[in-house]
Amino acid sequence: MVLLISIFSGLGLFNLIAAIIVLLGGASAFGVITFGLGFLLSSTASEAMFRSKLSELDEKLSCNIRNVQSQKYERIQKLDEYFNNFEQRLHHCHIHGHNSKINIVWYDKNLQNHENQCYIERLRNEFSPEQYQIMQFDDKDQSIDSVVSNITNNLVLITSGSAGEEIISEIGYYFHIKGIIIFGTAVEYHQTWARKYKKVLLITNMFSQVIQEIKDIENGQIYFVNYGFSFDDITIKLKNIEYYLSTSQNGFIIPNFSAINSSIDYHNMTMTKLHNELQKKHVYPKDIPSHFQLDNLLKCAQQFVEALKKPEPEKHIIHLYTTKAPYYYKIINDILNLLDEDLILIIQDYIKALRYSLIIYKDVSNKILPINNVKLYRGISLAQDNSFAEFSRKFKIHDTIIFPAFSSTSVNKDRTRSFIKGKGVLLKISADCSKLNRPKSISAQSQYPNEDEVLLNCFSILKVEGITTMNDDLLCYKCILELR
Repeated sequence: MVLLISIFSGLGLFNLIAAIIVLLGGASAFGVITFGLGFLLSSTASEAMFRSKLSELDEKLSCNIRNVQSQKYERIQKLDEYFNNFEQRLHHCHIHGHNSKINIVWYDKNLQNHENQCYIERLRNEFSPEQYQIMQFDDKDQSIDSVVSNITNNLVLITSGSAGEEIISEIGYYFHIKGIIIFGTAVEYHQTWARKYKKVLLITNMFSQVIQEIKDIENGQIYFVNYGFSFDDITIKLKNIEYYLSTSQNGFIIPNFSAINSSIDYHNMTMTKLHNELQKKHVYPKDIPSHFQLDNLLKCAQQFVEALKKPEPEKHIIHLYTTKAPYYYKIINDILNLLDEDLILIIQDYIKALRYSLIIYKDVSNKILPINNVKLYRGISLAQDNSFAEFSRKFKIHDTIIFPAFSSTSVNKDRTRSFIKGKGVLLKISADCSKLNRPKSISAQSQYPNEDEVLLNCFSILKVEGITTMNDDLLCYKCILELR
């Protein structure tokens, strides 16, 4: 269309139409004169120009067709390469297991300048070479080749804003990229084009934020520990996510309570090991929270064993979860939200016991009827920094939100809204409560029965079906609870 317009404007549209009528109509000299003497004198020149422009048009169209065909084959090649690499990654994970090593790839055309090299040195000081491999490039093709060819390790991509748009558009979708950080000036401008790329987690001009974001990615905390994870977030840390999501016989659950060792000595050793691992891993660099202090962990072990030995232990396990001290609920939920597989496996008995309890527990109050469309509500306060905007950017319609921890919900919408302070999200959850692993009302066993708490099991999966804006500070996410 652009090429045609240029031809018409070059010849003059009306003269061109007249020329076509005359030349194609086979008019006589007298007939041609009726178009005007001026046209008669210029008709030969116009015809030559017209033919020249048509030839130019034909050449440019042929060139454009060749380019489209070339791009088509190039894109097919890239897709073929992508899926071949993805297949190799799956095969590698199947044979060798999950690889926890992370490549930090930094692409910047000015990477060799003194300031950027100082930043590279800070990365080396912050992240151990045993866990991280830092790769730096000032050439786009080399950086792309590095991303595409090194698929066995997870990857964090750092790029400047000026160079980022081009490289992200080419390889920003790659499956093993767990996060993209844009580091440079003009933050507001780069936010305008980068918001469409879901893996862009941070746009900043502060290098301390770059370091913190990498740590958050490594911890599986890409956005919010307490506000939900995507599948990508969880697969960073857990070797076999399907094992943890499943409540089937081969999943992360017990077949019965007798599968748990009820020796107090065994549980004392378990809690001591948990305490030592928390210190060893420096999970809490300053002070270990009170519920993870050894004396409290041992109290929790004692009460857990007592609950196991009572008739209908599921009721007593659920009751223990609702009590304040010894903070059984905090201990298991904090460990689940850390997504540290070593720590999860240390206290797996405590997690599996509650998961199993919620499945077999029979709520005689019938507050939650066994029907296939029960509406539950969960409120999430997002008042800190830009967490509200980040949550809405992270989770879109058809996305999946996973809560590793056991999650409290309510049937009361207005009451749930009242708990949201400042900006936040209201999750409207549709649940099929005719299924075995359905949410359970636990108020009959709770230390706080008036709360009417409905508990979702650990590793709950919510599929986002719709998003509506309730006001400037509140979004409503309509979700389906997927039960496995």
